[in-house]
Amino acid sequence: MKKLLSAFLIATSFILLTSAVPAVKLENSTFAKTEKSIETKSTKMTVGDMVKMSSKEFSVLKGSKITFKEKLVLKITQRQLKKEIKAGRLSKDKELDVKSYMDNEMPKFNIGGFLLGLLLGLIGVGLAHIFSNSKSFRRSSWYGFGALLIIVLITAL
Repeated sequence: MKKLLSAFLIATSFILLTSAVPAVKLENSTFAKTEKSIETKSTKMTVGDMVKMSSKEFSVLKGSKITFKEKLVLKITQRQLKKEIKAGRLSKDKELDVKSYMDNEMPKFNIGGFLLGLLLGLIGVGLAHIFSNSKSFRRSSWYGFGALLIIVLITAL
């Protein structure tokens, strides 16, 4: 029983820590409280600049220290942008609004989809794809199914 509980806690914490959520909400930071013209200039950059940005530069852009989870999300975003550039679907010179990209393009975690995939397994994933148009709900149901598979594999060993 202890193995099952510890496996469940490990799998749940792993899924929750690795799920990508928007790293920042700029409207709540001190950076967003400055003049609107400064905000517009600072949040717009090219894709190439975003790919080369360090976590320290991002924390300056945000206006406060970033957490470990936000660092992970930044690195995942940079990796996705690099793949898009390499595939030729995105240009390095394209202007990117960081605030809108983080709010709209970053995958979000949905606890309902996660629980649906965790509790119902593949049937829950199928139901999520049939009845939901939300990409985050569908993706989270796959995360839940993955957590279920991890739990089953750990308990089987």
